[in-house]
Amino acid sequence: MKKQYITNFSPAEYFGCDGADPATGPWAEWFAGKADFFDPDYAQFVWWHLCEMQLLFCDISMALGKPVGRSPEEFEASINWHLGLAESHLGGSLQLDNPFAFDSDVSDMHDADGRHSAMTLLAYAIWCIDRMIDALRASDAKTAAAAAAYGLRALELTHEYRDDFPEVKARLESARQRERANARHAKDEKQVDKNFVRGCWLEWQEQPDRYKGKAAFARDMLEKSKHLQSTKVIEDWCREWEIENRKSAGRLRIVPVGG
Repeated sequence: MKKQYITNFSPAEYFGCDGADPATGPWAEWFAGKADFFDPDYAQFVWWHLCEMQLLFCDISMALGKPVGRSPEEFEASINWHLGLAESHLGGSLQLDNPFAFDSDVSDMHDADGRHSAMTLLAYAIWCIDRMIDALRASDAKTAAAAAAYGLRALELTHEYRDDFPEVKARLESARQRERANARHAKDEKQVDKNFVRGCWLEWQEQPDRYKGKAAFARDMLEKSKHLQSTKVIEDWCREWEIENRKSAGRLRIVPVGG
């Protein structure tokens, strides 16, 4: 019989849970406050993170083309397989350790694809939550705190590693390209509006009676422009053009001696 590493609850029973309140099993009892050792509010907090660990485990498996999500039994078997592989590699029973050390110790178990290592790290995170519950039952606050911290940090570490996964890189690059395209588009739209406003400003210089001042001109331009949202921007442009005009006029008044 294969070793069962998670003993306080069955991962298979909560397969696919997305953080909604559990309806059955020990987690439902802990939510309801039926266990003196497990505060219901804390149980809810831990539950949310446990669901995230399990869902992420399945997501990475899908990305590898080796889905463990076809049945709850396969899902739980995969968690046990990763923990068993880590235990064999370490040469002894699993021990609570910070996730950085654990990850370093098992880093050469898999090939270069970091997603396999990420799944082992997530299995370890789930195992840490199980050890936390053991410690709570034994009123061992120090071990419970360490196990919870290690489990949550292992989850965070997995998210950090995901940035290096090919499919995540592709999504990030696609998002960056969209942002750059949007920025260029926004810049182009602003330039079109600025050119329009400058044309109106030049007409105003030829017909000063059209507006009482920059504020009135800016308000009118704001109504006529599609993308401008601030009269201050328009007034700043007016000052910019006024300075340019004064400099230009000054240059025109300079007549070379003997010219």
